[in-house]
Amino acid sequence: MKIVSRVAVHADKATMKKWKINRFETSMTGACDKTAKTYARTIELFALWCLESGICDHPSDVTHLNIRKYLFQRSDKGITAASRNNDLKALHKYYRWCLRESVYLVKLDPTLRVSTAKGTTKLPRVISQQDALTLCVLYVSDHSRRANALNRLIVEILYGSGLRVSEVCSLTLDSVSFDGMTLRFYGKGNKERLAPMSQPCIEALKVWMSYRGLDAGALLLTEKGAPIQDHHIEIMVKDRALRAGMVGDVWPHKLRHSFATHLLEGGAKSFDIQTLLGHSDPSTVARYTRVSPTYLRTAYEACDPSQERWVRMQLQCEYRKCLPSF
Repeated sequence: MKIVSRVAVHADKATMKKWKINRFETSMTGACDKTAKTYARTIELFALWCLESGICDHPSDVTHLNIRKYLFQRSDKGITAASRNNDLKALHKYYRWCLRESVYLVKLDPTLRVSTAKGTTKLPRVISQQDALTLCVLYVSDHSRRANALNRLIVEILYGSGLRVSEVCSLTLDSVSFDGMTLRFYGKGNKERLAPMSQPCIEALKVWMSYRGLDAGALLLTEKGAPIQDHHIEIMVKDRALRAGMVGDVWPHKLRHSFATHLLEGGAKSFDIQTLLGHSDPSTVARYTRVSPTYLRTAYEACDPSQERWVRMQLQCEYRKCLPSF
């Protein structure tokens, strides 16, 4: 996509106000701040493209052909099918907001006549259970440093409870239950969720509380007393994995994928994993069944007809051993 200069942006500032992007961003109360900013930025880039191309300067003048042309140009620049679909999703959400709020008397949603792009679905990347254990127990015996206690608790929550980074950052002292074994918080889509804590996570919480104190506010605080941010967690997880000698890149969401995959390998039901992850679509959890070799092997052995033949042969051998010899 053509990069718009600051001069052009300021020149079209009055025109950009017609799109009311700031109002659209603040209307997304159910989404996290990062998602709202991403959607607003997508609409801003599309509006600037419309202005530069001379197509229109008003959202009500946009047609489905304009959106198709914009997305095709984005695809020519090398963006993936998933990124193209995210752009279309943001535009669809914007025009639904325009229709709901009667902004500019928009009569239809031009995105309805634009189809999503088909692409290959990437499987979640996970780490092994041994690597997860190594990541969690790093510096576990060194409680003399406040940072060690904080980092250990964050990793235990990411891997032991399967929270998203934004959900970890949103935790407050009130999120911890009275018995100290459950976390209550608002996740994606502003849905309230409960997440159980593992025993190592409970122990890490006790150590962290000895540093934090019982003052109200965010549960996870930096050394300056400010709430922890997502970029702090991303840097910490990568650094911790590097110090643990782990091969390959490790990021916070990879621990969430590992949490779900290892639960599946341990015999947990898909519905229970779906509930713990906070997913509304069951097909999202189905991805992990294709990631776990242990699960695939178990399912294969349970359904493979040759297994039944092998069992019959084994029974016949045992039967022959019991026959009297003549």
